[in-house]
Amino acid sequence: MDVFDDVDDKLFAFEWLYLDIINEQTPILKEIPCERQSSAFHDGTVAQIHSTQKHCGKSSDTNYALYQKQRNKCTSLRRKATKANFLNKFETEKPNEFWNNYRPFL
Repeated sequence: MDVFDDVDDKLFAFEWLYLDIINEQTPILKEIPCERQSSAFHDGTVAQIHSTQKHCGKSSDTNYALYQKQRNKCTSLRRKATKANFLNKFETEKPNEFWNNYRPFL
C-alpha cells in the first residue's frame, strides 16, 4: 500500500487485499435450494414435520423428549406417505407407464 501516494488508492488497495483474504479464508456459502416435498405428503404431514422444529435446540430434558417423540412420529408419517405414493405409482394397467415409473430405480 505504501507504493501509492494518494489516500484513495491506498484505501482501495487495502480493501482489495483485505476482502481477498476474507473471501479466501471464509468463502460465502451459497444457499442450497431445498427439494420440493413429494406429492405424497399432504398438509397434515408437512405441518407435523414443521412442528418438530419448535422443540429442536432447546436444552431441557422434557423438550428433548418431546422432540424425540415428534421426530419419531414424523419419520413414521414420512415413511407411510412415501410407501403409499410408491405403491400408488406402480398400480397401473399399462405396461408402458409401469416401466416409465420403474426405470429410474434401476
